[in-house]
Amino acid sequence: SRIIKWRKAMRYWGDWNQLNDLYCATTHCPLCDCCLTIKNDRFQKSVDHDHFSLYVRDIICKSCNNSRGKVDRNKMILHLELYRHFSLLK
Repeated sequence: SRIIKWRKAMRYWGDWNQLNDLYCATTHCPLCDCCLTIKNDRFQKSVDHDHFSLYVRDIICKSCNNSRGKVDRNKMILHLELYRHFSLLK
């Protein structure tokens, strides 16, 4: 089921059934306000989660989720580079 798949990939503070209810009830992306779909396109519903902590953030469209994922990766790379840089200064 959907909840089993989510539990393997993400962490959630609340009840997983409530997250499923939120997923089913969410009709528009809170970031770009597009109408969410269940078909595999850029408007497909996605459970957005932080790629570092794995905690769920929101239900958004696939397009916004991909953009947030790129930002997460860039932030992680920046943090690693800063850590490496300042570790070498010691």
